Amino acid sequence: MAEMALNTVAYIILALVSIGLILSLVPKLSESASKQYCSAYTKSTLSGNEQIPEECLAYVAKGVDKTIILSGNATDISSSLAAYLVSCYRLKAPMCYTVQLSATDRQITNSDVNEVLLARGVNVSTRVPDLFPNNSLIVIGYDSSSDSVVVK
Repeated sequence: MAEMALNTVAYIILALVSIGLILSLVPKLSESASKQYCSAYTKSTLSGNEQIPEECLAYVAKGVDKTIILSGNATDISSSLAAYLVSCYRLKAPMCYTVQLSATDRQITNSDVNEVLLARGVNVSTRVPDLFPNNSLIVIGYDSSSDSVVVK
């Protein structure tokens, strides 16, 4: 009988420790899921008219804290740049993103990015350089005086 009582107490302690561990991980999992949702949302919805969900503003604004590295073929990078331009337009922050363009199969031009925006039906005013050199660092920001996204 004593052995059964001891086993029961051990199982109860093990269950309480397990529950405590799970509860301590829930906030971290929730924050990670929110970051992933917001990242996917801002990249997949390229309509300049939509507002960024309020719960995503904090995560999008943190894009300035680190440099985003884009590499691959010019088509993929143009698509990503277009998503960042639209995201910055929604955010309306003076400085939204710092992007490092790594080596691509060819140089990316202003028309490459504009083609992506037009193909997705996005009407966002931009001031973008004619050419994005390989291995260049660019800054994406919003200019309130001209209501446009500026790339430097």
